[in-house]
Amino acid sequence: MSTSLANLRVLLVDDDADTLELSQLVLEGAGANVETARSVSEAVTAFRRFTPSVVVSDWNLDDGDGADLLATLATIHNGFHAIAVSGSAKADKEADALAAGFQRYLVKPITGEALRSAVGDAAALTRSGERARDAG
Repeated sequence: MSTSLANLRVLLVDDDADTLELSQLVLEGAGANVETARSVSEAVTAFRRFTPSVVVSDWNLDDGDGADLLATLATIHNGFHAIAVSGSAKADKEADALAAGFQRYLVKPITGEALRSAVGDAAALTRSGERARDAG
C-alpha cells in the first residue's frame, strides 16, 4: 500500500549522498515536496528557506548530531515533527533521540514503505496540531 504525501514539505538531512538521493526519490514519488541537506549547517539554511512540516535527519552528521540540529531548528520554528535515522539499533541511541525531541527513531536500512509511513504519520500529527491551534 502506498502512502500519499501530497504537497507535504519534508527536509531530509543525511551526510551520505546515496541515502539522501534514494530517500528523496521515495518521498517525492509519494507526492512530497523535498529539500535536502548534507550537514547541520546546510540543514539550518534549508530550514530557514523552506519551513518544512517534517524533518528526517540522520543522527550522526559530519558537523554535529541530531540533537544539535533539532535544538537549532527549534529556535527558528517549532511547528514541525522530526524523525531521527541511524544505523544503530542500541536502545540508548533511540532514548537520546527521543529525549532530544525527535518523535520517531528509525534504524537503517529503511524500506521505502517504512520511510513513507513514518513521514505520513508525522505529517498527520503536524496537521492535527495545526487544526487544533487554528480552532483555539
